[in-house]
Parts: sequence; C-alpha cells; structure tokens
Amino acid sequence: MLAIAFHGSFSRSWSTVEHEFEQCFLSARFQSSLTGHPFEVCTENNAIYVNRVKIALPPNWENYWSPRIEVRAHAITGGTLAFFNTQTKARKRLVFQVGGGTYVWR
Repeated sequence: MLAIAFHGSFSRSWSTVEHEFEQCFLSARFQSSLTGHPFEVCTENNAIYVNRVKIALPPNWENYWSPRIEVRAHAITGGTLAFFNTQTKARKRLVFQVGGGTYVWR
C-alpha cells in the first residue's frame, strides 16, 4: 500500500514546521550519536534543512538570518535562525544553546 501525504503551502503553519523540525532534529541527533558524524541545521530558499532534510516554511515567511549550525552528538554550536513574514512583518527565531544541545522557538 502506498500512502502519499500532500502538504500544500496553504496548509503549512508554524506548529507543523516546529513538529517536523523536532522529528528531523531528534532523528539526526540519534544518527549522529551512532555514527559520530556531525550534521548541519541551516536555512535556504524559504526552508529549514536538518541534515539535508527540507522543512518548508509557512506561506509568506522568508529566511531573515541563517548561519549554519553544526550539531554533534552531545554539543551544538550556538546560533539563531531568524524568519520574517513579508505580509505581517512578524518575526520568529530558532535559538540554539551553545554546548548544551537544546533549542527554543521564540
């Protein structure tokens, strides 16, 4: 049986993005702990990439600030990914804590 999920831009919300990010991040982190290889979190073309897995942003949102964050099994280089809504001028940030391996959406 083949299941196909369609996520058109009309259905994207920040809660969807945050959920997808958490799932991808935990999976990549687990893989990193097994292999010892770091992975990157970055933004490009209105999407967040976690270990090369694309997570599309909601409609009208763009990357505002996008350093590459390197994640190892037990540490993260600190940094903030920032996003900007071109219509409402709202802002959203994904902040990574140095060393500790945690992040928070603001």
